[in-house]
Amino acid sequence: MIKLKRIVNTYLKNADNRRLLINVAGNYLVKGGAMLVSLLVMPAYMRYFQSQAVLGMWFTIVQLLNWIMLLDFGIGGGLRNKIIEPLQEGNKDRVIELTSAAYISVAGIVLVLIVLQHFVVDALNWYTILGLPQSEISESTLKKMVHILVIGVCIRFFSVLICHVLYALQKAVLPGFINLISSALIMLYLLFAKPTNSETDIVVLAYVNSIANNLPALIATVWVFATVLKGMWPRISAFTKNAASEVLGTGGMLFYLQIIIMVLFNVKELYISWFVGSEAVVEYQIYYKLIGMIGGLFSLALSPVWSAVTKALVEKKEEWIRSLYRKGMELSAIFGIAQIILVVAMPMIVKIWLGESAIAVSRVYAILFCIYNLIYMWMMLNYNFACGMGRTRVISIWLTIAGIGNLLLTMWGCGVYKSWITVVVATAIASIPCAVVVQNDIFKVIKNMNDKKEI
Repeated sequence: MIKLKRIVNTYLKNADNRRLLINVAGNYLVKGGAMLVSLLVMPAYMRYFQSQAVLGMWFTIVQLLNWIMLLDFGIGGGLRNKIIEPLQEGNKDRVIELTSAAYISVAGIVLVLIVLQHFVVDALNWYTILGLPQSEISESTLKKMVHILVIGVCIRFFSVLICHVLYALQKAVLPGFINLISSALIMLYLLFAKPTNSETDIVVLAYVNSIANNLPALIATVWVFATVLKGMWPRISAFTKNAASEVLGTGGMLFYLQIIIMVLFNVKELYISWFVGSEAVVEYQIYYKLIGMIGGLFSLALSPVWSAVTKALVEKKEEWIRSLYRKGMELSAIFGIAQIILVVAMPMIVKIWLGESAIAVSRVYAILFCIYNLIYMWMMLNYNFACGMGRTRVISIWLTIAGIGNLLLTMWGCGVYKSWITVVVATAIASIPCAVVVQNDIFKVIKNMNDKKEI
């Protein structure tokens, strides 16, 4: 115990380690709460929806629209990077110029998307896209639900800009808190709502989802510009094309990386709906919310790593970077052991969580999901280090290859074995070459740092 205390004290003496630990702890506190809400909301969803096919469709459309959230063209990320320097210098005019450029640009995109969605949603066959039998819900209700959700997502492009401002203000815990409140509002509705078992239920839920995902962020926007950034609110008169180009240009590569990482890891619900059927999404979600939670917890620890690596790279702290990567791999091993323990207890957990009639837990599926989870953690560790080192070109190329390989493997695999686990296995296999190449590139950068220092 004394030895452990001495190790901890030595670790905390380093300012970089201390800052990293504080950020990680804050993220676990807030985002861990969000994951708990996500677990608690699952049985509420199953009570609210009588049909598993409709519930699977709901999970698919919500995940699909979350993916579309990236269509701000990197404006949010660009604003976050550009606004830090003028905030530190107290340059209010520059802050106003940048926030005006970001908010007005996004507002323009939102208005265009709201108009376009009216025509696009009506033109598409949503039964085919979501893998839903026509007997489950009428076409008019289905399209009305999609219209409401899409408009909600369009408004969310605008409302979540405040999260990027909060990151720039070094208030990194607040964006997670905003998301936690949104999730909690949806959960409270599901817990206290009295379903009528009619198609009206899903329309009302669409309204609740859209309001809950925007209201907390909009309130936070008013609070930030009325207090912390008082007098620096966005205004049309301060908008300039140059500032808009700066914000968009900075976020361009980040935008592409976000797109391809989402295509690789966050479209499984869509693939399952296409190649297996929407009802299979429900079973996948149960495994994802339990075993996938381990990968989510690991990702929380990585939140501050990107900027920490960038700072250490500038300061040429190659040994610190190497040590941090090693700690990341050790942490992934610990999480790997934790998920094996979870697999052993999973049948009992599912029984308590969702009841005896929910699903029959497959240990084979659970182990395969664990393997996928380990590869996902390895990939996310590499992703944060590569981006922190500025190796965006290498990782973007290999993520693109992995995304294409994932789709091809999924199509072939589901033709042979039509199950949701095939989609998970395909993602894992497609990710391995990318993980190996990017890891080698990371250590190549570290080695070059050592060589330059010696010269």
